[in-house]
Amino acid sequence: MPQTIDDAVINELRFFLEKINSLNHMIETTNDEKLPRLIEKLRRIEQRVALIHTFFMASSYNTATMQTQDSNTNRPSLP
Repeated sequence: MPQTIDDAVINELRFFLEKINSLNHMIETTNDEKLPRLIEKLRRIEQRVALIHTFFMASSYNTATMQTQDSNTNRPSLP
């Protein structure tokens, strides 16, 4: 017996509902299990980036200070 259009639409809606429920479950699992670990990893990366930024700024300040001191002397600059 051929399937009517109504039956086909109902079957497609059931299929989409199953997919939506599957995605919802996947999102809940990710939020409950994986999210805290991901947040902790991001915090560690953020701390490392802040430390690297501090070292970079200190280095650039030191370089700028040395260049200012070199320009204030009568001796020739180093190559």
